[in-house]
Amino acid sequence: MSKPRCERAYNWSLGSRPGTFPRGARDLLAASSRSHDKEYLSVFLSILGWVGAAVILSGYGLFSLGRLSNGPVYQLSNLVGALFISLNVAAHGAWPSAVVNGVWAIIAAVVLTRMLRARAAARRAAEAAGLEETERRIRADELQHVAAPTLADSVPVVTAALAIVALAAVQHEVDARATEARQAEAQHGFAGSAAEPV
Repeated sequence: MSKPRCERAYNWSLGSRPGTFPRGARDLLAASSRSHDKEYLSVFLSILGWVGAAVILSGYGLFSLGRLSNGPVYQLSNLVGALFISLNVAAHGAWPSAVVNGVWAIIAAVVLTRMLRARAAARRAAEAAGLEETERRIRADELQHVAAPTLADSVPVVTAALAIVALAAVQHEVDARATEARQAEAQHGFAGSAAEPV
């Protein structure tokens, strides 16, 4: 008699189905894989800690020597360095150091945010002041052209005004003489007609 199908597919000596690793070997591979993952993570966190220390110390050294001002670059070095160190020491269970470096990173982030906002506000104010200054100059130029014409611009206007005034004076003289003549004629005519008998 032949063995049932389920018994043929299962290899009792290895404790697994054909084509797969035995249970013990699978566990060994999984443990080995987890061990490698932990080693890679440990190496990564160690590198992260060293990079953080280098960044924070170089920023502090340059600031102390006066080669770096208390600006965004210095605050960014504090933020990155403290964050990297905080991750490293937290992975190794040094919680007091992790908290100190975490708070250091938070302070640097707050200061950096305020600096960037202040710079943006100053840039907007400078742009607004620049626009206001430009508008003021344009208005001053327009007023200068309207309110203060040059001598060359005013000569034709004055000449034309003088001609109009002269013509008006001549016309006034002509009108005055004509009026006097009519009045004299009217008086003589009236006087002459009254003196003659009818």
